[in-house]
Amino acid sequence: MLQHGRYIRAHTLENIDGHLTVDLDRIMSINTDFYINLLREDSPESSTLEDRGQIWSHVKPSLNKEMNALLNHPFSINELLKALNSVPHHSCPGEDGLTPAFLLPYWESLGSQICQGFQEIFNVGKMPTKFSGLIYLIPKGEGYSTNIRKWRPIKVLNTIHKIYAKALV
Repeated sequence: MLQHGRYIRAHTLENIDGHLTVDLDRIMSINTDFYINLLREDSPESSTLEDRGQIWSHVKPSLNKEMNALLNHPFSINELLKALNSVPHHSCPGEDGLTPAFLLPYWESLGSQICQGFQEIFNVGKMPTKFSGLIYLIPKGEGYSTNIRKWRPIKVLNTIHKIYAKALV
């Protein structure tokens, strides 16, 4: 957990019923259960999804073949360099520790490998889990709290993931 620019470890956490625990496995379980249930509460019911499907069945595609071809063309090294330059150079590094400022001087030797990797990701349709980043919990208000509701998750993405996201836009 991150507080005032430094990491702290929660040694005690209370569940939604107010019971405190010091067991690390139980703390992790409380965190996981809390955020799964938080997201599940707002998810639409299956009947709502069926209704949406019926609505979308009446919408005609708005892309013609040429537009679709443009969207599905392979990444170029220049597109990825433009994407890399659009990411703030000193943005927070992900788990890999790399920032855009670090990658830029080595782009000439790394660009083609990154481009090849991105094309593989695009073709497969799935990002490798090692690119997905880490989730940190930060306190919502001042000071440390044992209440899970007083912490907010943030996701820190690896620079490679940030470049890929920018290139898709």
